[in-house]
Amino acid sequence: MIEDHEKKRKAEYGLDGTVRGRLAASIDAAGASLGCIGLMAFAIVLWRGLPGRNAYWVISIASCAWMLLSGALWALRRKRLFHHGPR
Repeated sequence: MIEDHEKKRKAEYGLDGTVRGRLAASIDAAGASLGCIGLMAFAIVLWRGLPGRNAYWVISIASCAWMLLSGALWALRRKRLFHHGPR
């Protein structure tokens, strides 16, 4: 869907847009993958923390864990630590 949107946008200017569309789709997929890893941290904190504890605080801590882990992974990705090619 993202690739198609970018192609249509570039077609308005008479350009192909295939490469840009694929790049936009890959960036979106990378963000979704890193967000899913953060979501796993959220689930683990809930699973381990909810029994016998205040749900408000556990959900708050789990949300912070999700945001921090996802943000840290995205920052590492931006610094190209996950890439094996030239910098």
